[in-house]
Amino acid sequence: MAIELLHVMIRKIVRYPLFWIVSVFFLLIIPMLYRFFLTIDLTFAGQQINLLAFLTPDSASVWQYILFVASYGVYVMILFALSFINRDLREGIWRQYLFAGSSRNDLALALWLFSLGLSLWALLLVVLAGSGIVLRQSHAFNAADFIELRLFFAGFLLHYFVFIALAVALNMLLRNTIMSFLIILLWGLVAESAVRWIDPTGFAHYLPVYNLNGLVPNPILALFDRSSVAEPDTQSVVMSLFWLFGCIGSTYYVLRRKDL
Repeated sequence: MAIELLHVMIRKIVRYPLFWIVSVFFLLIIPMLYRFFLTIDLTFAGQQINLLAFLTPDSASVWQYILFVASYGVYVMILFALSFINRDLREGIWRQYLFAGSSRNDLALALWLFSLGLSLWALLLVVLAGSGIVLRQSHAFNAADFIELRLFFAGFLLHYFVFIALAVALNMLLRNTIMSFLIILLWGLVAESAVRWIDPTGFAHYLPVYNLNGLVPNPILALFDRSSVAEPDTQSVVMSLFWLFGCIGSTYYVLRRKDL
């Protein structure tokens, strides 16, 4: 039954104009973020260094940068997910699902399949936008790059899935798109950074965004460490899965307890 609900959601999404607007915007913003990132100057050993100086002339290196900068596009997908879910809640669509014979367990499972599907869609858009960047920089499109960076791509997918899961879990409590989005945005970009600044070696290592960022690590740091690929570390994967299952449990509990 959850699969049938997911099919209904997909049919609704493809007829939802905002979905295509967000998708086009996402495709366009990836190259913009990539170019902006490469214009940043770093201070290293007392010298100002442009990031372009670190970009090695191979497509695998370019893909690492693309995936890293695209990880910040997760907020775009979060805003769409919250908007879509809350629209259905306001219009009583979820109550209609229950009247049609679906259980709350089916709703919870369909919600997480929707989140995973949206993450896969984001990954596909990044591959399309990234391919354009790679070809524009006169690099050959090499399938071997995807094999070499398979852990990086898997980390990127998990990064999106868990981030969207966190937003959805919060939204099921608040039922407010703007409030839920602003909390996630401020926590991800401001609040958790402040906590890590105050306590850089303790509790901060168990916070969600710290570990989600570890799934798509900054490739510049790998170059400083003389590594060719910045792969997700084991702690980030384990803690991200912990937060994911926590969000799934929280959403399931709220769906069982709250009125739809």
